[in-house]
Amino acid sequence: MSRPTPARGAKGYGNIYTPHAGSMVIQVQRELGLANRTFVLSNRKVKLLRLLNSRVGRLLVVAAVVSWVALAIQASRASYLSARLSQMQHTAQRLDSLETTLVRLQHRYNQLHAFVGAVNGPTADPTNVATNQPAPAAPPGQ
Repeated sequence: MSRPTPARGAKGYGNIYTPHAGSMVIQVQRELGLANRTFVLSNRKVKLLRLLNSRVGRLLVVAAVVSWVALAIQASRASYLSARLSQMQHTAQRLDSLETTLVRLQHRYNQLHAFVGAVNGPTADPTNVATNQPAPAAPPGQ
């Protein structure tokens, strides 16, 4: 005995994605019949397929792809920034060592200048040592 065919729209017939119509059976066959395959999608997979084919589902897929691309860009940017940070730390260490060397040289220069100033006399002004001019007189009233 065969079942009578239900009227169109009675149990969702005519709509391929109707979730309450049961599982979806998909049969794939080659044109020459050499190979065939049958897929059975459960009600849950039919609902998911329906969602993915809807406008909202497509928008969700696009949003997921865009967010993934944004995260991939940020990840590549993070590796670039870490390399740049490493370079800046190296430069900072070099500047620190140069600053230390400069302080030492300045201290030696001050010692030498004090020694040379003591030999030339106490009136020598460090600002006029190169020109050998006397120090300017202080303005009256000070």
